[in-house]
Amino acid sequence: VLIKSARKTVESIIAQSLITQTKTLYLDGWPASNEIKLPYPPLQEVTSVEYKPVNSNEYIVFENHYEVDTISRPGRVVLKYGERWPNTTLSPVNPVKITYKCGFSSTAESVPASIRAAMLLLISDLYENRSQIVIGESVSMINGMVDALLCQYRDWTFKV
Repeated sequence: VLIKSARKTVESIIAQSLITQTKTLYLDGWPASNEIKLPYPPLQEVTSVEYKPVNSNEYIVFENHYEVDTISRPGRVVLKYGERWPNTTLSPVNPVKITYKCGFSSTAESVPASIRAAMLLLISDLYENRSQIVIGESVSMINGMVDALLCQYRDWTFKV
């Protein structure tokens, strides 16, 4: 429980996925540009890009219409030269759905050392302070160190 809580806290602070996770991004329409940025880097792969026209079933945008950029942060789905997003009237709520995998890898060893150190500080603080704070007792002050360890990894592209 403590490890999972610390991981989720760190992921929230830096707006990135630490271990491999499957995420789904829903959009209310196609962007005006030729790219869609995907939150929670690093991006590993895009498994599907789908859309739902009004009064219809979902359709797949085939991979030969777009490229996946796993190098940039955040990762992106980018239309290939000469391609356009499907031109159809979309369902009014969340008609565009992108499913993707993100995270450093499936093992904790691939997570940068300073992120793991911040998690260890959080885990030890959660363990040491399992009860309510009592007035007159000293309070753990690890937030500044955690922020210092994580600041270089914070992704400011998306508000999370």
